[in-house]
Amino acid sequence: HAGGSDVSWAALVALRGGALALILTVVAIIYTNPPLQITGFSTTNGEMKLSLTGIRRFGTFTVWCWMVQGLYFSLALAASLGVSLPQPLIGLQWILFEISLAMALLVTIIVTFVLVPVGLKKGHPVHFMFTWYVLAMHNGN
Repeated sequence: HAGGSDVSWAALVALRGGALALILTVVAIIYTNPPLQITGFSTTNGEMKLSLTGIRRFGTFTVWCWMVQGLYFSLALAASLGVSLPQPLIGLQWILFEISLAMALLVTIIVTFVLVPVGLKKGHPVHFMFTWYVLAMHNGN
């Protein structure tokens, strides 16, 4: 039993290691992909375009969610492998889990029930929101 649960130690390490590998891959893809082109709409300025490259790609809330999850899974994997974490990091691990869960739900809810419907209602293009990459970023976290 891993920590008094019915999950085996090997399964826990595999889950946490796999999640961390996925998150690190996503972060690497975010950093190395071509510039992120964001089109916004303002009532005063109309359409606005923004191009995010390199480190600026990490400026969106969705990416913050992935990074917080990466920190959580790093600490959780280390703990599963028997690394003796200082008490503040053990507490931080649980705080990161709680924060990342709330952030992930917020991103999914806002994109699904606000951004897409409002974009459709106002006639803005939303087709890109249904590509594999965008769905994974906003609903896979």
